Amino acid sequence: MARHRGSQPRSSRRSAPGAPHRPARERTVAQRSHCEDEGRMIERIGHINIKTPAFEETCAFYEALFDLRRVPALTMADQRINAWLATADGHAVIHVNTAIGAAPTAASPARLDHVAFECRDVAAMRARLDALGVPHVHAVSRVPTLEQIFFTDLNGIRIELTFDTSKPSPG
Repeated sequence: MARHRGSQPRSSRRSAPGAPHRPARERTVAQRSHCEDEGRMIERIGHINIKTPAFEETCAFYEALFDLRRVPALTMADQRINAWLATADGHAVIHVNTAIGAAPTAASPARLDHVAFECRDVAAMRARLDALGVPHVHAVSRVPTLEQIFFTDLNGIRIELTFDTSKPSPG
């Protein structure tokens, strides 16, 4: 049986701690749909954010490397120092920003400023973060249908969770 390096054989994997193993082919469509839809908190990785004093050069590099195009950073007031780089279908994958004399800070010591996840159910996520004792900031964006949660993980990585409030929350 082919396995990825470090993975467990399929026969020893479990769906949840203490749950009996049932291969996916034995689960009903309804069970798979529930697991893959309602129980999913993250939709996908939203974007990466690069903070740099070389704003134009960084934008040009990623535009050339990945054939991205610059689109307005609607969440930011100053478009001269903030840009989204998007794929041909319009998905913004890299946010490049700077400020005069931008340098790493204690809150974000690297040039990779943060990772963003597109999520759903802002209330459930806030409750989950509270239950885990994770300090976080909930923000309503300049974009009317966007809410955000910001926090720092235990490794010091800044995390942004975004929620499209025009989509109904599950449940």
